[in-house]
Amino acid sequence: MDTDFHNVMCLNKKGNKDRKIVIENHVWICCNVMILKGTYIACDNVIAAGSILANETFGEKNSVITSDGYMKKNITWSK
Repeated sequence: MDTDFHNVMCLNKKGNKDRKIVIENHVWICCNVMILKGTYIACDNVIAAGSILANETFGEKNSVITSDGYMKKNITWSK
């Protein structure tokens, strides 16, 4: 989701804005993953099951990514 579907205003009157999601080629998104606005995922990565990614940049390739960051690096995978 690249939006919150509603306008939430802070006390300083700044609202939450939509931000794009970028997922490059050859990314394996496992089951029950949530990818939220402002997230960038480079190619050749695996997103671990149950992960929640929000407003983060994962620019390193060939990695397993979890909600806590990179779990493993220098991996390869194929269908």
